[in-house]
Formats: sequence, C-alpha cells, structure tokens
Amino acid sequence: EHDLENIHLKLERLSAHWELSPADGTLQVHVLKAERLIIQLKDSAAPSEPGKLPEKISLPLPISIKQAEIKQVVIISSDGKQLLQQVRFNLNANAKTITLNLQEANTPWGNIVANVDMATAKPFALQGAIQVKQLVSTDSAYGYDIKTTLSGNLEQLQFSSDNILTQQAGKFYLQSSTDASNNAENIAGRIAINGHIGLAQDKALQLNLHIADLRAERLGSYPQAQFNIEASVNGKLNPQPDLTLQIRTPNSHWQNQPLNVEANLQWINSQIKALQMQASLGSNQLVASGDLGAAGSTVNWNAKLPELKAFSEHLTGDIAASGDLRGSFEKLMATFNLSGKNIAHGTQFKLASLSANATLGNAEADKISAIIKADTLEIGERPALNVLAELSGTLAQHQLQITAKNTQQQWLAALNGGIKSNDVNQEKFWQGWLQQLSYDGETTIKLKAPAPLKVSAHHKRLEQVALQFASGELNIAFADLSDSAFSSQGSLKQMRVSDLPEDIFIMPASLQGSPVFSGNWNITAKDQINGSLTLQRDSGDFMLNKLNTEPTALGLTNANLLLEIINSKVSVMLDVSGQQLGNLHAQLTTEFNKTEAGFALLASAPFKLNASAQLTTLAWVPFPNTLADAELDGKVSLSVSADGTLAAPDLRGTFNGKDLVFNLASQGVALNQGSFDATFAQNKLLINHFVWHGGAGTISTSGYALLAQQKPKLALDWKAEQFTALSRTDRLLILSGSGKTQLQDDILSVSGDFLVNKGLIEIVGENAPSLSDDVIVIGRSQVIQQAPLQVLLNSLNINLGQDFILRGHGLDALLFGELSLTGLTQYQPHTEGSIQVKRGTFMAYGQLLNIERGILNFNGPTENPGLNIRAMRNTKPVSAGVEITGTAFAPITKLVSTPNVSETEKLSWLVLGHGLDKAGKNQYAMLSLAAGVLFSNNQSVPLQTKIARAAGLDELSFAGSDAESAAVNFGKRLGSDLYLNYEKSVSGLLDVARLTYFITPVWSVRGASGAESAVDVLYTFSFK
Repeated sequence: EHDLENIHLKLERLSAHWELSPADGTLQVHVLKAERLIIQLKDSAAPSEPGKLPEKISLPLPISIKQAEIKQVVIISSDGKQLLQQVRFNLNANAKTITLNLQEANTPWGNIVANVDMATAKPFALQGAIQVKQLVSTDSAYGYDIKTTLSGNLEQLQFSSDNILTQQAGKFYLQSSTDASNNAENIAGRIAINGHIGLAQDKALQLNLHIADLRAERLGSYPQAQFNIEASVNGKLNPQPDLTLQIRTPNSHWQNQPLNVEANLQWINSQIKALQMQASLGSNQLVASGDLGAAGSTVNWNAKLPELKAFSEHLTGDIAASGDLRGSFEKLMATFNLSGKNIAHGTQFKLASLSANATLGNAEADKISAIIKADTLEIGERPALNVLAELSGTLAQHQLQITAKNTQQQWLAALNGGIKSNDVNQEKFWQGWLQQLSYDGETTIKLKAPAPLKVSAHHKRLEQVALQFASGELNIAFADLSDSAFSSQGSLKQMRVSDLPEDIFIMPASLQGSPVFSGNWNITAKDQINGSLTLQRDSGDFMLNKLNTEPTALGLTNANLLLEIINSKVSVMLDVSGQQLGNLHAQLTTEFNKTEAGFALLASAPFKLNASAQLTTLAWVPFPNTLADAELDGKVSLSVSADGTLAAPDLRGTFNGKDLVFNLASQGVALNQGSFDATFAQNKLLINHFVWHGGAGTISTSGYALLAQQKPKLALDWKAEQFTALSRTDRLLILSGSGKTQLQDDILSVSGDFLVNKGLIEIVGENAPSLSDDVIVIGRSQVIQQAPLQVLLNSLNINLGQDFILRGHGLDALLFGELSLTGLTQYQPHTEGSIQVKRGTFMAYGQLLNIERGILNFNGPTENPGLNIRAMRNTKPVSAGVEITGTAFAPITKLVSTPNVSETEKLSWLVLGHGLDKAGKNQYAMLSLAAGVLFSNNQSVPLQTKIARAAGLDELSFAGSDAESAAVNFGKRLGSDLYLNYEKSVSGLLDVARLTYFITPVWSVRGASGAESAVDVLYTFSFK
C-alpha cells in the first residue's frame, strides 16, 4: 500500500522477478504479476486550484518492465467504482523518456490498447495512440474500433481520430478509417474528432466534431437522409467549466427536404447562457433562445410545423406549438401550448384537431396542470372518439383523468398519485392508484375498487384489479413488467362473449348468442417462461345465422383450452364439441426461445402436433365484410400428426370433406356437392382430388400446398367440364377446359386452355369516375402498400365458343374468337388473338344498327386492340352507317353508305332514315348534334368546341331549322361580364354582331348592330 497525496494505492498478491543491471544501473523487471490493484481517489478538503506541472519527473533509477499482468484494476471515487480486467503492459523509463505499451485492458467501454512516449522534462512532449475496441454482440446496440492519435505535450495535448460508420449484423459499427476495408456503398458516414486539451492550469479545451455524408438509409430501415454536422467546443474546464458550443448542419437533407440547424450556447458553471437556436426541415421551423439553469432564467421556444409529411412519408397534418423553460435545473418549470389539425399516420391513425396546454415542474411541491383535447380520433377501423385528458395537482400528488367518447360509447380512466424517489438509488418512480376505469356502450365495464399502480423507467406493477362486466368479472391479482422479466396472475369468472366491447371483440356475422366462459392464468417470464392458462365454457351456446333460415344452435357441450409452459416448453390442449358442430381435439408442443427483443417462437423451434376433428357444419366460419352474403357449409374430418420444427414439420394424416356448399349470391356464385380428399406428407398437403359442382358441370383440382421458408407455395392442376362459375341475370359463365396454378415467391402463375360453353356479360351503367395513378391529392396521407400477390398469366388461352353474348350501352352481340394472355396482370398482359361479332346490333342516334363486321384484333395490351367495325342502318334505297378502324386508344370513325353518297346525305340517311331533301325544319339541329358526337371520337370535347378553340374563340355553333334559316354563330368572351357574338346566315341576308354586358347573374344589357340594330335590357330566369 502507498499514498500519493489524494490517491491511495493497494497492490494485492504481487509476484515479480527482477534484477538490477550492474552495467547501467537499470532495474529490469522480467515478470510482474498481481491479482488486484486498487486505486482509491480521495476527495480533497481544500478548494480546487488550477494544477501546475512539475519541472521534471525524476526517477531514482532507470526501470524496464518487460511484461506486467494485473488481473483487476479497481478505481474507486465518489462517483462510483470502475473495473478494468486483464491489464497487460510493458514499460521503459529513464532520465529522458518514459515509454508505455499497454497491450490489453478490458474495460466497460471495450478493450483498450495504447502506446505512449513522453519526455520527462517540462512541457513533457508526448506522442502516441490509443485504440478502443468493442465487438458487435447481442448485448450491445453498437460496436466500435476507434483509434486516437496523441501529440503535443501536457500543456497542450493534441488528439485526432478519423472514423467511418457502417452497419454490421444489423447494428451500428464505428471503426478507424485507416483500418477500414469497406466498399464506398457500405459506408454510412465519416466521423472525425480533433482538438487539444491542457492538463494543467485552467485545462483549456478545444474540440471539433465533423460528421460528413451520414446516410441514414445505409444503417437499416430508415428514411433516406444525408447529414453533414459541424460542432465545436471551446473554453476551459478549471476552476469551473466555461465552454462555448456551436452546431450547424450545412447541406443536410431528410427525405429530400432541406434540414438546417444552427445553435450556439455557453455552458458556464453548470448553466446555459445565450442560447440561440434555429432549426428547419422544409417549411417546418423551430426557434429557441434564452438562458437556463439559474433562478429567473428562461428559454423561450416556438415551433411551426405546417408540413408533418417532411418528417415521415406516413405523416400528414399541421402543428403549431410554443412554450418556455424556466429556473434552475433543480427547480425547472416548463409551459407549452400546442394546436394541430388534420393529423394522420397512414390509415391507422387520424385526428381532426388537437389542442394542449400544460405547466410542468420537476420539484415535488411544484404545481402542475395540463389539458389535452383530441377531436375525432380514429384508430384503425374503430369508430371516431373525442378524447379529453386533464391533469392537476403537484408533482408529489396529482390527478389525471382521461375521457374518450362518442355518441355510442364512453371510456373513462382516472389516476391518483405522485412522483417519489427510491431511498437506495434515488431512482424516480410514479406511485398511486388506478382510481377509475369504466366503459359504457353496447355493454358495461367498471372497476370495482381502486387498484395500486407503480411505474418507473425500468419497472411497472399493477395489483388488485377487479373489473365488473355486464355479467362476468375479470380479476388481475398482479401484472409486473421490468426490463428483463414479466409476471402476471389472474382469473376470469362467468364472462359472456357479449360482455366484451366491440373494440375488443366483434362477433362474426355468421354467429349470434353468448356462451359463458371462465378461466385463469399464472405466467412468469425471466430467463425462462413458466406458467399456465385455462379457459373453459360454463354454459350458453352459439347460434348459426343462415340466410333465409331461422338461426340454429351449435349445441355446444364442451369447449376447453389448456396452456402449460415449463422452462419455456409449451403444451397446448384444445377440446371443442357440440351436437350440431361435431368435435375437435388438438394437442401441440413447441418451445420459446429468448432473443434480444424478448421471447419468440423461432422457425427452428421443435414442433409436435396431434389433432383430430369431425365437424358436421362449417356455417360458423367467419368471412370479411366484403363477403358479407357468403355462405359456407359442409362436413369435414381431419386426422393429423406432426413431428419436426415450425419451419419444417413432418406432417402425417388425412383431411377429407363432403357435402360442401359455397354461395355468394351477390356475385352469382353457387357451388354445391363439393368434396375433397387430401393427405399430409412431411411439410405438404397433398390434394388427391377436390371437386365442386356448379350447374350441370364440375370443376376438379389436384396438387399440393406447403409453407416453405414462411412463404406459401402451391401447385394445382384444374379441370372443368360444363362448370357454371357464374350465374346471374346479367352474367353467366359456363366453362370447360384444363389449367395449372402455381404459387411461388409471391407470384401466382396461371396457365391453361378454357372454352366458354355459354357466356353472358351485361354491362350496366357507367363506372364511377376515378383519379389516375399519377394524381396526388394535397393533404391526403399516402399509404405505402406492401407488394401484393402478383398474378402471372402464362399462356392462358380462352376460346369464347359459339354462345357468348355481350350486352350493354346499346350493344347486343354474339361473339366468338380466341385469346392468349401472357404477362403480369398489374402491367397489362400481352394479348394475342381475335374476337369477332357473329351477329349483333348496336343502338346509336336513336336507331338500331346492324353490325355487318365486328373484329377486335389483339397483339399487345388487352385494353388497346385493333378495331375493324362496320354497323349499318338498312334503309332503301340508301343504307348508311359508320365504320370504325384504328385502335381503341385512337379510333378512326367515318360514314359509309351503299350506294356511296355525299357525307351530309350519309349522315341524313343514318340519323333520319331519308335524304336531306326530305329533312324538316326541326331535323337540322339533330343532324348538327349527331355530327358533333360522331366526329368527336367519343371524347368529352365536341368537334365544334375544338374548332372554336383552335381559332381563338369560345363558341362555334350552327343554328336554324332548315337550309334557308341556317346560320353560323361565333362567340368570344372578352371578360368575366362581357361577351361578343357574331351571327352570319349561310344563304340568307342575316349579318349581325351582338355585345352583351352582364350586370348581375339575372340582369344584362345587349346591343346589336348589322342587319338588325337594337339595344335590349334582359332579365333571365329559369326553371328546374
């Protein structure tokens, strides 16, 4: 043991081998070993003074330690204890230099290696390097291998470290750029630190940090970002810290939005002085300024966030907030006000408006208060709620009440307690009572008595919770959650299914009724999971809802679930039976594995299963809302066993069904007399046959299905014989043929040859208008959908047969032809083939046209076939009609007739059924309208309007009821309330210009000049 002023040294179990060299007087230590070196730093009673360096380090004699090993170095100070292990070094020291080579030291910060050369005379010139290394492991969130070079002297010690940031094993890894061998694409950023520090006097410090080209997306599943950060610290550490900090982010971006941060502050005697900060991301801004840490000091801040989407592509909305921080750090007070509107996170979270104001403090006697209002809060598909949270009291004793309600339901929760400190480690925690918890809606829930609750950063515990439901009761004896463990115990008594709120459980539309269940649980999870859970039916029954029939009871006689976990080994037993249901028995075992995120069922976990079922009905099977009118029934028997892993179970057994029925009336699907026979083999379900009857025909399939690497895979062969797939008044599809379906890597491949024995498609009404994919609606949140299942048509050949009718939009045609489709459906598959009209009619211009030729030729996208269509109105002596050629995207329409006559005569014979010579006064307008429609090629802008716009006009129209009164009108709007019109007779003397001024929407003044001159005052009214 030895004392050096305020340092006490103690070396335990020392063994050494040394000798004194007679030649130069050097003490040569060949081996030095010690069990433990204890370094105790004592607090000085005298006030600290700036340290002074000695003039020289004088050694009594030169010393050379070739190999030193100390198993433990313990450093004890008033701040705690640090432990270094396996410390190995060698040392050479003489009158001029001291050379230390630290070969290894295992510390809480990693393994340290260092080499230092230092002169023994003031200012003690020094050079060397220190390397700190910590490998990536399951226990750490990051790893590093950092090298820092040292130079200068003890009056101004200079340091420098240049590193790159990468990702290893899914975690951050920082390593010296001189040792890195990564490709440029793997480098997420460069981090350089340099500066100097004085080890004497006021310990002057200068530190510069440069983070360059930091790419967040290269570190994991983070948004695209680029950070460039420059930070500096300048000042001194003695006698009190007096430092200036500056931070800026030049040329930085987050999700393609410019990110700018500029901050300056002084840290003087544990206080923040002269803080000035400005930060912006796109149009979002944050500003803060002031002092903090002393009585009377204040930092004011203001945030305007009109574009939350800049922070995350899933976020939308507008938030504005302001507030301040006041006082010393020991008695800090904070106030803020916040308002927001139209806040959303994808489709799972929506909020119409948000307002909040609060006053908070960190001293026990500080008064605190807060009011938070959230209007029209939508979470998932649940009904919208209005939420109000109110906080009042002091930090040591306060009350929090939360209400969430709408017109149908109300949730209420109230907490009463305060912040306290642990006497041992001074850790802060909240302790109090869950005073109220209730629900009023389609059912009721109420907390019977206040329940103790304790919450800290690392531990949460709730006890003695008794919830009274409408008829049942839920008791939670305790629920205890810490960073490394969880345990809970409780019971369920006489709980009806109808007792559960719809937010927790929604009864499938196929069922009604309310069975009564009881159960209990006792779970403990730390290094292993142990516990049990039971659930059993006490009474009651489910009723089956069938369309057009009275509900029938399932006749439940038994429904039990037992789960046992012993040392993470799981055993589950399920027994269900009913007079109308049948029976189901299953027993499985597997095992939980502890991972970094907690306990999980890994793909490699062992898996055993024994299950059998004889179900006499399937009417209870639930369907999604999109299939609300679906009906399924039938009988199923199952016998299966498995032994293997979750990823690769070795399955054995049979799976059979008969008397299967599936109806979907809204879509015209009616399948019956279904049956299947399947067997389990290893990890496959082998489908020997699966047959459905539809109409007078059948469809059958065989093949296999399996789950490979957590992805479904299947291969099925199909055969249809006069199978009625759809049968409704407006659609009919009867098929024959064969095909193959394969699913692998989320791609469903469909191939085959099918003949339509009989088909009918009736197009009813127009499709509702929809926005194109490239239209972005401002303010609407965009949801990034996961890639759906892709459907690949692999030479799917369809023959329309001889009895395929298409009706709708005036068309009534019998079609025939063949198509071959190849490609992904999401990208418009390539289509080859031809569809022809065998016979048909088309209603146009109030006339029934006979389709003499109708051919659609496909050699490209399905939606853009080549057109070759001729439809005629058969009248004598002239038959007139239209001929359409080109493509569906660019059709070419022209008038045709037999015999050939002028275009106007063709139009007259087509629309009126006779020539122009017999046209009446009221039929010219009809011809004008028909011509506009015909030559606009079905576009929304008529031909006359196109011509007018090309000439710089707003209107071009034809008027008159016969050839003598026919006239052409030209119009141009000169302003919002001034319109110029010119009308010229085709064969008569009419030639007039009119100027109209609109005084109000109903009053106007019109002046005319030309063949007729006048000034009129007009009052316009209309009837609806």
